[in-house]
Amino acid sequence: MRLGLDFDGDVLAGRSPRVGLVVAHPGWRRDLERAFVSAGCRVVELGHAEALRCRTGIDVLVSDAEAAPRVLGIDRSVKDRLAVWAPVDDGTPSASSAEAWELLPMPFSVADLERSLERVLVPARAAVGVLDPVLVSRDPGVEATLLRARRLAERDLDLVVEGELGVGRRALARATHDWSPRAGGPFVPLDRVELAAAEAGEAVDLIEQAWSEVGEGTLLAIEPSEWTTPAQRALASMLRRGKGARVVTIVSQPLDAAVDRGRLARELADRLDVSRVRLPALRARPADHRALCEAIARRVARRLGCETPILDDATITAWAEEGFPGNLLGIESRVRAAMLQEEVAAAVPGPALAVRRHVDETESLDLKRLERDTIVRALAHWQGNRTRASESLGISVRTLRNKIREYGLR
Repeated sequence: MRLGLDFDGDVLAGRSPRVGLVVAHPGWRRDLERAFVSAGCRVVELGHAEALRCRTGIDVLVSDAEAAPRVLGIDRSVKDRLAVWAPVDDGTPSASSAEAWELLPMPFSVADLERSLERVLVPARAAVGVLDPVLVSRDPGVEATLLRARRLAERDLDLVVEGELGVGRRALARATHDWSPRAGGPFVPLDRVELAAAEAGEAVDLIEQAWSEVGEGTLLAIEPSEWTTPAQRALASMLRRGKGARVVTIVSQPLDAAVDRGRLARELADRLDVSRVRLPALRARPADHRALCEAIARRVARRLGCETPILDDATITAWAEEGFPGNLLGIESRVRAAMLQEEVAAAVPGPALAVRRHVDETESLDLKRLERDTIVRALAHWQGNRTRASESLGISVRTLRNKIREYGLR
């Protein structure tokens, strides 16, 4: 089990989310614990009685079918389900509070669990106003961009976030949702891979389902110029009906340029293009280079179960001279490959790694890691265009989509 979530230590007031597990089955408990730890959470195993007394220090509690009725005070209809909830007020959930808990019928997918965790963590994130590390910056231009994005979000305006792959576009989209009057409501992304291959009827169904799910929340449109014409028309039709959800769009190129190339319907571009901000590439943020590289190294080390490596000045300077291809994803790929090459052990604190030029990454002997890194490079080369990346990799768009989900690259 692998979660696509990625918390990096200061999501909640300077710390990782703490997940309390009340799961009797040892296999399920091990799998869930491994998944939460790899996603950057701290796991605390609790007994049923401890869960009932839980008041503070736990951000999310995950209960199995046996514990859920006692913890949530609901009937035994939760059999064969997993309960996910966040303590509110004094820490005691209420079955009458729909926002306090969710039930997942078994078997459930990793994506289902991920969405539940995201939803129950929204209030805690919004309360402390913590930014994703990629958005924490000392660069005046980035700070000005974030300030403008926040003001637009507080005015509840639709927004287009421009920038290359790996610069934090999705993180900023999520932050604007938390800054907006809709914070705490649904945040629903439209899968650009599905919409790039969907036939007319399927595209309309996908758009309508997302529109129904989002309600008065925020809808995230990812690279609409890559969608099929029916999908673009379906979203334009929804927007034409009147204001419902707030729409945030993330693109690698301006919408006008996509219209000029015949890739995007003019009506949809005009309806989406209410206000804009642009996030710069990492190469344009010299003041943030070290902090971002170290944050990524910590993230990779945590996933591999190793101590955080030391990144010397020469390494970061070499990456800067290359222009940081792939931005954050590119750095993550290099650090991971270097750590696998060096066979870094968790018992060795803070080893210095020879993470230099981009070409050195190909020597990794871990096939899964090599495959993931190859996909990252292809996506970075084509600026996130999955259709072109899949063609260059010699695989179908559907296969690429599945690999992206498998490796948590969304």
